[in-house]
Amino acid sequence: MSVQVGIQDQFQRLAPERQVEIIYHGAALRLNELNQRYFLAQSKVRAYETQYQTTLVALDRAGLPADASVEMHEEYVLWHHWSTVVAETQTAIAQLRPLVEQGLPLGALQHERA
Repeated sequence: MSVQVGIQDQFQRLAPERQVEIIYHGAALRLNELNQRYFLAQSKVRAYETQYQTTLVALDRAGLPADASVEMHEEYVLWHHWSTVVAETQTAIAQLRPLVEQGLPLGALQHERA
C-alpha cells in the first residue's frame, strides 16, 4: 500500500466535520504560500522589465541582442522561470481562493472553540 493511499484511507475515516476543517485550514495555508510566491515572482519579472526596459514577450519576439552578455543570458533564463511561476501560481490561487473564501461551515467554527 502506498503512503498516499494510506493517508487517504486515514483521512476518510475521520468525521466529515474534521475533514472539512483540515481541507479548509490546509487550503488557507497553501493559499497564503502561493500568494507569497506569486508576489515574489511578480517582483522578479518587474525588476527584469525595468532593468531591460522591455517585456519578456517583446524580448522573445526580437531575440537577445547579438552582443548580449553571459549575465543577460542567465537573467533571460531566470526571467522565463519567474514568468512561469507567475502563471502557475495565478492558476493555483484561482483554484483555491473560492474554497477559502467560502470559509468553514458555522458548525465547524463552534467545534473549534469547544
